[in-house]
Amino acid sequence: MNNKFLVFLFFIIIILSSCSKNKYYDIEAFHDEKWNYTEWKEFNIPIPDTTNLYNLHLILRTTQQYPYTNIYLFVQNIPPSGNIVQDTLLLILNDENGKSMGKKSNKNYIYDFLIKRNYVFSNTGNYTLLVTHGMRDSILPGVVELGFKFEKIKNNER
Repeated sequence: MNNKFLVFLFFIIIILSSCSKNKYYDIEAFHDEKWNYTEWKEFNIPIPDTTNLYNLHLILRTTQQYPYTNIYLFVQNIPPSGNIVQDTLLLILNDENGKSMGKKSNKNYIYDFLIKRNYVFSNTGNYTLLVTHGMRDSILPGVVELGFKFEKIKNNER
């Protein structure tokens, strides 16, 4: 199979699975599998209630050409109130032996980082997340996609 078909198939799966009431996905691809530090990826997340708990995941897909064992991300969280919260995330991609901790899929690695557990949103409405990388290289090779997954926690999983 060619890469364009695999990317198309991946997006179809994401779109169909994003229809679930208990999960929300938003994935952004990178042109030519390169991420320029001036390129901020924007994610708009609708939050319908403030009574449920959520697990928030960051999803990263890289190729074998990604040159580092980690990645720093700068994240701006803009809630409906408009008060921007900024954060820096350090995501470890390889263990101490240099082995990738991501799930191997064809020639790529998929990483699923739980970044917040049992999180309660303070307001309903649309939240905007802006993300760029904070690595020394201005252009990172080998970055295919970045995204977020929000899972509503069921009462028996709390």
